[in-house]
Amino acid sequence: MEPDSPSDTAMAKAGEPANLSRAGAALPGSLRQSRRRRRVARTLSSLALTFLVLASSTAFASEHPIVVQLSWHHQFQFAGYYAAQWQGFYEEAGLQVALRPGADGSGFMRTVDEVAAGRAQFGIGGADILFARKNGVEMVALATILQHSPASYYATGEAGLRTVDDFTRLRVARRPGDMVDAEFQAMLWAEGIDPASVPRPPPEVRPATLTDLAEGRVDVLPGYSTRTPYQAQRLGLSLQSLSARTYGIDFYGDTLFTTRAFAETDPDLIGRFVGASLRGWRYALDHPAEIADRLAETYEPGFEIDDFRAFLDFQIDAVRTLIDPYGERREIGHVNPGRWRHTHQALARAGLVDGRFDAGRFVFDPEAFQESRRERWVTWLAAGGGGLGALAGLLALLSMVLRRRVARATQRLSEAHAHLSALFEASPEAMLIVDADGTCLQLNQKAAQRLDAEAKALINRNVFDVMDPEIARHRRNMLNSAVDTGQVVHSCDEHQGRCFENTIVPIAGEDGPMARAAVFSHDVTNWRVQEQKLQQARAQAEQASRVKSQFIAIMAHELRTPLNAIIGFSQMMKMKVFGPIGDRHYEDYVDDVIASGEHMLSLINDLLELSRMEAGTVELEVEEVDPAEPVSAARALVQEQAGAKGLTLSTDIDPALPPLLADRRALKQMLLNLLTNAVKFTPDGGRVGVEARRLPDGSLALCVTDTGVGIAEEEIARVLEPFQQGRAGRTSAELGAGLGLTLVKSLIEQHGGRLELDSRPDHGTTATLIFPPEGVADGGRPADRSQG
Repeated sequence: MEPDSPSDTAMAKAGEPANLSRAGAALPGSLRQSRRRRRVARTLSSLALTFLVLASSTAFASEHPIVVQLSWHHQFQFAGYYAAQWQGFYEEAGLQVALRPGADGSGFMRTVDEVAAGRAQFGIGGADILFARKNGVEMVALATILQHSPASYYATGEAGLRTVDDFTRLRVARRPGDMVDAEFQAMLWAEGIDPASVPRPPPEVRPATLTDLAEGRVDVLPGYSTRTPYQAQRLGLSLQSLSARTYGIDFYGDTLFTTRAFAETDPDLIGRFVGASLRGWRYALDHPAEIADRLAETYEPGFEIDDFRAFLDFQIDAVRTLIDPYGERREIGHVNPGRWRHTHQALARAGLVDGRFDAGRFVFDPEAFQESRRERWVTWLAAGGGGLGALAGLLALLSMVLRRRVARATQRLSEAHAHLSALFEASPEAMLIVDADGTCLQLNQKAAQRLDAEAKALINRNVFDVMDPEIARHRRNMLNSAVDTGQVVHSCDEHQGRCFENTIVPIAGEDGPMARAAVFSHDVTNWRVQEQKLQQARAQAEQASRVKSQFIAIMAHELRTPLNAIIGFSQMMKMKVFGPIGDRHYEDYVDDVIASGEHMLSLINDLLELSRMEAGTVELEVEEVDPAEPVSAARALVQEQAGAKGLTLSTDIDPALPPLLADRRALKQMLLNLLTNAVKFTPDGGRVGVEARRLPDGSLALCVTDTGVGIAEEEIARVLEPFQQGRAGRTSAELGAGLGLTLVKSLIEQHGGRLELDSRPDHGTTATLIFPPEGVADGGRPADRSQG
């Protein structure tokens, strides 16, 4: 075999592919090994790049919302983000996005701080983005929405604010630490004025408002062109304004930003989020009224304003002016690194930032970053020398994926902490976390109000020091008990007319012993007052019931004595003990007197029995009673009345039934009342029957059945109440006091049983007394199913 030609050899050494069909098989061994190493390196590089692409596209496909921290309340200034959410642009990009306002019940949140702490992934800021580097966090700008800052300085006409030199004689209500004050200082330093020379209003008017400006407590008030002119107009104020732009301090306004660490972790997510957000802004600027309407419907303004919708209309024009002040129709989101460089220089002159700044690094381009990273990986893997370099690359990729997972877990923990903090603050109960000695580690606003102190002032302070000594001693004992025993402790105490229910839950430390405790205190004063009122009302009702029962008992006793005399003498007249009366009509009158007297006596007896039951003075004399005995006795008492109406009166009592454990007199009275009702309301020629049977569960039932007028279903519950009767088919001669069924119901319930009524109009009624198994002498032995 002939050696390779010089040209082929040179090409191979240079890394160019030779004519393999002709010379590949004739390469020297070392050269073939070199080519194999390069092919392996290229293959591993491709695999690594593929893995990188897959990792970057899936690692941050988070199931949890991305939080965007707004710099103010919900308003049109952030219209593009709402539009992206409502129009589904974020969803199309595979993102869940939560828009969080810049203020809650506890005050305003700085967007830079929220993003730096990981409580939000993106923020809306301005020049303050550059301040974060002082705290060790590097931020990057992603897109600028407002091409100019809305910050301005407002004064009344009397103040005479015309140039920057006027600030040296006017009281300026500055806001140290925020973006407006940063622009203010940069403007003064640019004009050679020391900000320390600017007069300030007295401390009692901080933070100052437009009202302070109108009433002369301050001369100059920092504000925003997106809000302050509207509020001033509503207050009837005519203001002059001065902008830093007039003196060459032209800072960007609202800029979308994030941390460099987050941006480099998932540039693909950054690109998708920014793209969807800018789509939202384009939609919002094309449909401003639609977005304003939905904002007004969806959110509360968050600050005092008389007409939120009118304010949104004002903001539409104000925001448009800041986005495109010169009508250039520049692409939304445009960022010029040079302007950020000038901003940094102006802040550096004011001593607010250090002198090191890379504008190209500060403005983050996701696509350019990804391309640069791919190039770096290809170069690194190619230079890594075969498998070892590729392995190191794969390990680096694995490390990157792990960092992303840690970042996601950190984000979820941050969100969970935010949710728990919100619940903690929103709780209607006073809540504290204290250590074993009572030092306050955390508390909500309700607890601070209860302790009559500022929440911040109580942190790391012993809570017992700010309590009444007696209350403090009691609660300290509670805390000691909870910490020592590891058990939850409950107690109540009263202070200054208020009543509190307290719960202390011990919390174990990392090494096992109880190191902290959660304290929950609930004001139950109103509940206790209502409880006392209910107890008083119950006592008054019981007293009234006793008085009523005593009255009925006395009246019944007083009435029965003359009634007995009336009935007795009338019976003597009927029997003509002392000779004939004389006229036949007198005999009829005597019959009426006797009947009416006996009826009235029956009513009085029922009233007396009912009053005894309500007063709780009726005591049952329980004994074994053969069911047939009271049935026979009650039947005998209604036999004459039933015969007069031509009724068939039957009984069906199994002699093998066990005795009942009941009060003999009460049992007879129940059956008599039921039979009397059945006879009274059954038409002539009808049927009335009494049956006793054993139920499958061991209970014993006594049933009184008739073919009378019946009771409508909707009246059954009513006829069981005192002085109530059914209406269907009844005459005035049949109506009584309506106490018979009430007495039966009370007596059977005293025996532990129940009364059941089954009735239909014109089809009769079945009244059933059911005695429970324990009310049967054999102990409630289940009945033979064949009998049932």
